[in-house]
Amino acid sequence: MLMSGSCYNTAEWISLYIHIPFCSHKCPYCHFYVIPDKPSFKDTLLHGLQREWSSIQPHLEGKKLASVYFGGGTPTLFEPQRTSQVLGWIGDQFQSLDGVEITIEANPEQITYDQMAALRRIGINRLSVGIQSLHSDELQILDRRHSPARAKESIFCAHEAGFHNISIDLMYELPNQTIEHWHETLRQAATLPITHISLYNLTIEPHTIFDKQQQKLRPLLPDDETSAQMYLDAIQILSE
Repeated sequence: MLMSGSCYNTAEWISLYIHIPFCSHKCPYCHFYVIPDKPSFKDTLLHGLQREWSSIQPHLEGKKLASVYFGGGTPTLFEPQRTSQVLGWIGDQFQSLDGVEITIEANPEQITYDQMAALRRIGINRLSVGIQSLHSDELQILDRRHSPARAKESIFCAHEAGFHNISIDLMYELPNQTIEHWHETLRQAATLPITHISLYNLTIEPHTIFDKQQQKLRPLLPDDETSAQMYLDAIQILSE
């Protein structure tokens, strides 16, 4: 569990980041710390988070809470009842979580109406979904486990379950990605009931599967001029 300053006056305001490392599958570009999705590991993590929370509580006196972010990994695999316990500790410390932005990350293929409704009931009010692309061939290269149709369906499902503050991740500068495909992804994304888009250009990080495949992947990546054009086009298309 990490504590960091927010965009407010950091002398008073803080934001909390809680890392939930469980994943059913690690993507080839991912360099974050993840471990297998096992029930025994979840109990161990919950106990560890409780100990760490107790250790940082003295440093939170007099602070105001701006936001809480559950990242991963795939934090929805932690199940709502465990996440609710963590929020309970935080709520007790700050008296109330009213007005606090509370985000959880999710993967499209694991989103269900019941799960989203349960997360809303425990106080999660913002969702961040790792869509990455709305083209099947690009999702296959990234070894993602959802289709473009499932990605869009998951956003509408979450919205119907009560999430009205939804962010999605999109990636560009992918192997064999064309500007035309990028434009299509952006235009489709803009039709979804979302409030925020995070854009990431592909970076090949050390110790990832893509790092081991660099010799094969590098010739397939867009050149610098194309990558820059993708970024500028995203600004224009999303502004429109």
